Amino acid sequence: MVVRRQTIHVPGRGRIHSPVPEGIRVGDFIFSSLLGPVGPNREQGANASEDADLLFERIRGLVVAGGGTPDDIVSMAVYVFDDNDREAINQAWLKMFPDPNDRPARHIVNVSPHGTHWRFASRFTAIIHDLSTKSREGQNLTFSPLLTGRLGTQIPNDEQAQCAALFQQVKAWVESVGGGIDNIVDVMVYLMDDKYRKVINDEWAKLFPDRSNLPARQTWNVAPAGLQEVHFGATVTALL
Repeated sequence: MVVRRQTIHVPGRGRIHSPVPEGIRVGDFIFSSLLGPVGPNREQGANASEDADLLFERIRGLVVAGGGTPDDIVSMAVYVFDDNDREAINQAWLKMFPDPNDRPARHIVNVSPHGTHWRFASRFTAIIHDLSTKSREGQNLTFSPLLTGRLGTQIPNDEQAQCAALFQQVKAWVESVGGGIDNIVDVMVYLMDDKYRKVINDEWAKLFPDRSNLPARQTWNVAPAGLQEVHFGATVTALL
């Protein structure tokens, strides 16, 4: 089954520094890219509490623009630099999800010291219709293992060649599970150094040349030893 990714356009928002959408909708699913605590005019909060409110308003704006509501969010991940900011996240979480019997799954991960550009960031998945409905038939999420630029026992020394090998592995994996590039709905990329973001973006554009039909993406810095021997890694979600 070939799927069509629909870019979600949030009024007044756009991604300036990376060639990825704020989020996408595929069938009943919404997948966000990495979202930081930034207001519609690029403003940021003066403290953790204000930033948390901005982050959750950004989440709300994206899921609404995709045709849903926060009640449709089924999973959320939050990434923090400072564990002391967890309380601010929890307070904003309680405002959005006050019912303890009706909340998404969530985890918080400390990504200090270089994981993201903001105080904290988040990604989420939403499902617009109930999984038991017939509209869900034939739509199955498939998740990859960690993919890298290793080719057999060889790791290309040049970062461009290694990055190209990583995206070859992405293509090979989705084809191995019965899909194609158009079935990829979400990609999480791991870098050993921020200087490799341009290399990732260049290879990304080769694999996904249609800027109106891109998966969601998150990019993380996992220095100094997160990936050990390789410069890049990725995990991929496909809808088959």
